[in-house]
Amino acid sequence: MENTPTYNQPFDNGMGYLIVRVSTASGAIPVEGATVTVRDDLKVDSGNRGDIYKVLVSNRDGLTERIALPAPRKSTALSPEGGIPYTNYQIDVVADGYYSQYFIHVPIYDTITSIQPAMLTPKADTAAPGDIRPGDQTIIEQSNPNLQ
Repeated sequence: MENTPTYNQPFDNGMGYLIVRVSTASGAIPVEGATVTVRDDLKVDSGNRGDIYKVLVSNRDGLTERIALPAPRKSTALSPEGGIPYTNYQIDVVADGYYSQYFIHVPIYDTITSIQPAMLTPKADTAAPGDIRPGDQTIIEQSNPNLQ
């Protein structure tokens, strides 16, 4: 389930990489079978969900496969008129029996593999699988000094 982004990206063929590590118990126990959706971050300020770039599933170690994502070329970003050296993405992490997490403004840099931790909290035993109630999701905005 891979879609080519339809928005105009000024990347000049740079490529960064992403692995998502899904766990519980403060990172001690991996979560297998979590669905991880990577989206573009260009529409986050409008309240719309971004276009889906890739959908992944965490393995028994709680890790997704390493994926390549478009990013500005490092050489272009370092030039005086180059602009910011990264591209932001959104990451949605959903697993049965756990509260979902949504990350926004996740920076991806050219040639660098970023590892995004997602520590999920188990739902109470009384909740049916797939139930989403107010407060079941956590939205996490990445702290990036270049965004201020």
